[in-house]
Amino acid sequence: GFRVMPMDDLLWKYGLHGERSPGELPTAYLDAPVELLRLPQLSQGLLAPRHLTLMRLLGQETVTFEALRVRLGANADDLLRDFVALYLTRALALRKPERG
Repeated sequence: GFRVMPMDDLLWKYGLHGERSPGELPTAYLDAPVELLRLPQLSQGLLAPRHLTLMRLLGQETVTFEALRVRLGANADDLLRDFVALYLTRALALRKPERG
């Protein structure tokens, strides 16, 4: 009687709706610049327009959580859950330091 679903779909839904999901995000992701590594491999229909806008912006530049929140005019709690979902699906990463 269990429903079968792809793991990324499950992680995405947990990130967005799980009661304890915000605790899954390492605190560094709220302070340091982040980047989009890849688009999450999700079933069609799971992405809201705000997710597409968020991923487009993250794909264009590395940015901090707060700068992104201001730029999008987003609610901090909603953006946090979006970050968690991206992190859990291995789509979000801390910006790698530049070698010099």
